[in-house]
Amino acid sequence: MRSSFSSRCPQDRGGAGNKDMASLTHQLGYSNQAQNAKESQVSTSKRRNKMTILNIAHRGFSGIYPQNTIMAFQQALEEGVDYIELDVSLSKDDHVVVFHDSDVSRLTDGSGYIKDLSLEEILKLDSGIKTGEEFKGTRIPTLEDVLKALKDSDAKLCIEIKARENDKEGIDAAVVDLVREYEYLDRVMFTSYNRDVVKRLAKLFPDKMIGLDPSEEESENETAEYIVDLCLECNASVLYFDYLLLTQELTDLAHSKGLQVHAWTADDAENMERLINMGVDAILTNRPDILNGIMRK
Repeated sequence: MRSSFSSRCPQDRGGAGNKDMASLTHQLGYSNQAQNAKESQVSTSKRRNKMTILNIAHRGFSGIYPQNTIMAFQQALEEGVDYIELDVSLSKDDHVVVFHDSDVSRLTDGSGYIKDLSLEEILKLDSGIKTGEEFKGTRIPTLEDVLKALKDSDAKLCIEIKARENDKEGIDAAVVDLVREYEYLDRVMFTSYNRDVVKRLAKLFPDKMIGLDPSEEESENETAEYIVDLCLECNASVLYFDYLLLTQELTDLAHSKGLQVHAWTADDAENMERLINMGVDAILTNRPDILNGIMRK
């Protein structure tokens, strides 16, 4: 059975709703009524500790600027975020490019799959025009471009690795090489939906935050225990999870097993407050300005 994790749009896992939310909530073994009751009982200590929650700019300040571009990253840095999240994939000629979708057509003026395009072809694409005319001419950066642009800043990066099917080590090895070359290792955490990638990175960096996003999993037994066990089997230290599907039970269980919980991608104050009251460790958002406003109250 295809799980509700993989039923969401494969091209954009942003703040959009999920049609299978109720189904998964039922699978996890608790009703909305029970969930609301649990959330209402959350101690005020979690509210007092909200300043410890990480504000992670999802694909940069992507609620306003073209996502996964140096412009969006620089604007997020000016906003004063804790981390900038970005997505990396390999081009046809094995360059690490910063782009979320497998297909370029939704976000650029071109067409085709990243894996089938050379770097030269990718650099010709306009990655800003779909966001607004004022961003016309914005280009897709390579990871090397980003590391160069941010090297002299205090920016920390959360790098989500989009591995090709059956990728044996290509992209994560290339990413690590670049991060080391630009002496950025102390300022990054890594995450992936690919369990093999997570296992390799966790073995390589046992003291670093390494996250698993289980949203690509297919299972008939997606209980809270199953999800947490996936993370533990990969030696991940962070559970990345859809904010619409995250519950108090899953958050508490993950914490009890020593995992951090990073929720993606909440863009409105109401849901940000809900996640803060749940006690999550980080919120990924396209609107880091809104989250900062809440955190500063």
